[in-house]
Amino acid sequence: MELSATEREFVDEARGRIRDHARKRRAAGHVDKLYAFVRSETGTVYEGTPLETSMTQADCCAERHAIANMQHAETESTSLDTVLVAGPVPDADDRVTTPCGACRHAISQFSDDATVLCSNFVRRNDG
Repeated sequence: MELSATEREFVDEARGRIRDHARKRRAAGHVDKLYAFVRSETGTVYEGTPLETSMTQADCCAERHAIANMQHAETESTSLDTVLVAGPVPDADDRVTTPCGACRHAISQFSDDATVLCSNFVRRNDG
């Protein structure tokens, strides 16, 4: 799939944010997490990470967290333009993580035609 210039810019911004956040997590002794990023119709990028608790009903996926951040900063009538889901993998050949059914539903509530990009990132010693 060929990315547009705007999509490449979005992916590059997300990549930088993933590196920064992953370094902080590793410095604190934590493992990598799945990340999600949404770009609103205004062009602003919001990020999310999963909320994982001991009670799965209270959990929230990264995609819905990013959408909630967008709603909070803008308004509930804001539309999504692009979504990026990036999961940590030990090997570049691993399968990508895609949004779950609840996240696909949430994405569709904020856009009829959002582009959804799914990717992996391989942990490197340099972050």
